[in-house]
This record gives sequence, structure tokens and C-alpha cells, in this order.
Amino acid sequence: FENIRSHGGDPARVAVMGHSAGSQLASMCLWQRALAHLPQPEVFVGLAGPYHIPNHLQFEAARGVAEISTMKPAMGGEDGMADQSPTVLAQRAAEAGQTLESFPLTVLMHSELDVCVPSTQSAAFNLALGAAGGEVVCF
Repeated sequence: FENIRSHGGDPARVAVMGHSAGSQLASMCLWQRALAHLPQPEVFVGLAGPYHIPNHLQFEAARGVAEISTMKPAMGGEDGMADQSPTVLAQRAAEAGQTLESFPLTVLMHSELDVCVPSTQSAAFNLALGAAGGEVVCF
């Protein structure tokens, strides 16, 4: 992002996109940039992301795949899952009266037919970001 000019790009026209776990990772990077008051991309596009990790682990358990999933090891165990969940972070921000003015326009896309990550993940993130003052479009 900081080096886009050296490659002929315009920093005011950068978009970040992630799919599934990449969507959760990208949104966490944007949270950290917002907390550090760093410039943000113009838009974030999240495709079928697991934005609430504890809820997603429950979904994986119901599917019988929680113990073979990489979710727990990637999050450092169950104790840190909420802190790595963009939905939870947005809910906490809204409860504390914080606004997400520096979070980029967020476009969330998710199929209701997704069997790996339920669309309720994007719906809940949409509501939480909106409650915290984020600008969100959900498809």
C-alpha cells in the first residue's frame, strides 16, 4: 500500500480483497491499520469470510470437522479467537461508542448456498460494522 506510487499506482484508488480465511486476515490487517491511524485503502471486498471465529468453530464442530480444521492452531487456541474476530471487534467498538470512520468502505459478498462458511458470518459482520459507523454494502 505504501509503495504503490513507485509501481505507477494511485494510493487513493487501492482496493483490498480476500476470500474465506483471506477475508478474515485482510479485515484484521485493516483493523490494525485503523488503530495505528495509518492510511487505508479506498475499499475492502470480503468474499465469504469467517468474521466471527468462535461461531465459526461451532459451525465446524457441527459439521464434524473442528478437530481437523486449521482454525484453532491458526488462532493460537480457543482463548484468542474472539480477539481475532472482526465481528467481535466491531461489536466492541460500537458498545464503547467508537466510530469506524477510518475503516474503508466494505463490500461483503456471500452465497446463501455456501456450505463451508455460512452466510450468517457476513450478515453479522455487516450489522456490527454498521452499528460502529462503518460504511458497508452486503450482497
